[in-house]
Amino acid sequence: MTKHLSIRHDLRGWPESRVGRRAMMFAGFSVAGIVLLVLSFAFGIVEPADSYTDSGAQLVWGLGIWVCAVAAFVSGLVAIVRHHERSWMVVLATALGLLPVALLLSEIALGKF
Repeated sequence: MTKHLSIRHDLRGWPESRVGRRAMMFAGFSVAGIVLLVLSFAFGIVEPADSYTDSGAQLVWGLGIWVCAVAAFVSGLVAIVRHHERSWMVVLATALGLLPVALLLSEIALGKF
């Protein structure tokens, strides 16, 4: 009897762990916040601010988006490492959470923060 070894990981759709579902929730909040902000700029409801201190509402909104993205990254990483989550949705939520962190680190490195 021959046993076939596969190096391909089983990627499921819906996450099995609670932490994986939370990662998806936080990533969804982050994406929804970005979409709402872009739509409000496009329809002229809100004028884009020139700096971080121009509009307090935009600052709070942006921080909320960033906090949700970081929470998606951390909870997705915990779900993958500690709970052995293999859902493609959790991997996507972790990657989406990593993007704002990478952008913030690049702005700090360039001295534009």
